[in-house]
Amino acid sequence: MKNFIKTFRDNRIFLGIPQTDVARQISESSGQHYTQSFISNLECGKLNDQTVLAIRPLLEKSLKQKKKIGKKYIHLTNNRKKRTTFSQEARLLLLTVFQQNTRPSMQQISQLSNRIGVDKQTVQLWFQNRVQRLKRKSFNNDRSTNHTANHQNTSS
Repeated sequence: MKNFIKTFRDNRIFLGIPQTDVARQISESSGQHYTQSFISNLECGKLNDQTVLAIRPLLEKSLKQKKKIGKKYIHLTNNRKKRTTFSQEARLLLLTVFQQNTRPSMQQISQLSNRIGVDKQTVQLWFQNRVQRLKRKSFNNDRSTNHTANHQNTSS
């Protein structure tokens, strides 16, 4: 079974197929719901042999179909842009602007992108992600405050 898992993983990686795509395809084939985490656990050997045996035909079918597509599939999946890493100076500049204005205009974004040396879309995305982070922190703080308040009211 370990040989099958290793071969499956190696072939999946060689073909450039993300675990998510494998999970989606076997879910469609079987009618059951499989996730990327399931495929990850399979490849790490965390699933029992009985589970692997049950899912093996679906996995083989999935790889067989992807192999037919071959290089076209690899080309389509590798168009994703690499993650941008900002220098410390760029991060400080972005944070300073964010503290003054969480939603800068396109002109400000353009100026920032020129100053930092990245494209406008990357700067815009940084601000969008930062706003979402702020909302998430606010939501989590509200939940913990409410939970503490409810706990104190019920224990009195």
